[in-house]
Amino acid sequence: MLAHSVIRSDGERAGSRHRYPWALVAIGDASYSLYLLHTFLLDASGRWRFHLDIQSPRLLLAFLVALPIVIVLLSLLWYRWVERPLLKLLS
Repeated sequence: MLAHSVIRSDGERAGSRHRYPWALVAIGDASYSLYLLHTFLLDASGRWRFHLDIQSPRLLLAFLVALPIVIVLLSLLWYRWVERPLLKLLS
């Protein structure tokens, strides 16, 4: 059985008074951008890693911890500056 709930863009679940954290709502809004961009960004990150010559375990760990944060932030920017304006233009 698949259960789901609809979350409005203001952070409230349909039919509920519960509010969700704005960051999670923003990531949810940008989820399609995240889906589209993450493979390209992961590929680019591998190239950056070799270009920066990251070999130290500590630097590699820092790089791998920062990577998902950077990917989410870039996806949020893409959603804000590319996807949303295109959706408005097309609607």
